[in-house]
Amino acid sequence: MQILKVDHTDFTLVIECNNLESTFNKAQKKQGVEIFKATYYSVNEGDISIYNFASRQLEKLVVNKTHPLIFENKDYFVGITFKNKTAIKTPYIYSKLKEVEEKFFYREELGFLAGTVNYGNDLGKSNLVLRFAKDNSFHEINLEFEVFPTKLNYKSDYEKIVSDIEKEYPYLVLDFLKKTYTSFKTGSTPNTDLIWWQVFGGLYADFLHSSKFILNKPHSRIIRQTKYSKADRIQKWTTALEEEYSQFKSFPNKNYRSEYKTLSTNTPENRFFKHAVIQTKKILC
Repeated sequence: MQILKVDHTDFTLVIECNNLESTFNKAQKKQGVEIFKATYYSVNEGDISIYNFASRQLEKLVVNKTHPLIFENKDYFVGITFKNKTAIKTPYIYSKLKEVEEKFFYREELGFLAGTVNYGNDLGKSNLVLRFAKDNSFHEINLEFEVFPTKLNYKSDYEKIVSDIEKEYPYLVLDFLKKTYTSFKTGSTPNTDLIWWQVFGGLYADFLHSSKFILNKPHSRIIRQTKYSKADRIQKWTTALEEEYSQFKSFPNKNYRSEYKTLSTNTPENRFFKHAVIQTKKILC
């Protein structure tokens, strides 16, 4: 069902989700009444309509703060239909996470941009940023909202969890690698991307040094491989090969099976290193 809609002069954006009512009811039991009515939605251009569970239809948003519709561990389909597809150029969803951007595809013949988002266990503020060109000018539409939990109280339990983490690991900002970001401060340490980069910057040189060391001296192991060769190409004869050759030496085109040992770098350790580098690149590049 459609749970949110943005009407814009250039497009219509809709967000859909299945079986949301049961999730909504479950989350409502965990939140205080006032907190559960304090979710905000905003867009820099256009009008927002959200799903009303009482009337079971979309209603235009009058005030920014109302009930939540975006929850953890739910799949949300986002569809954007452009009203004049010939005038719109290179539309895409921007995100600091490549995995989010890669979920969206544009069908130019239909003027339709669509994809799915699942926020996992990430909670807090988030946004969808739509970018496109029209009439030789660049446009950026920013839809902001909050991702709510279903298993704990958002404003008390979640804030305490983050606070406890930062007491153990000062200045460690976890938000940068997530699809959401928190709006509160924990202790005396603000959650900013700058602090995260300062922490990562101190590890960057070690990360490069270790990566180069692994690339220059990758882990290897001896493996057995099999090959089939004609008799005149066999370099090492075994007793079994000699016996086989004596039976089939009248067939010059016969291939004989032999085994040999070789060093292979296709090891679990190297595959893990490759995975770590690829994931780091996706997040930071």
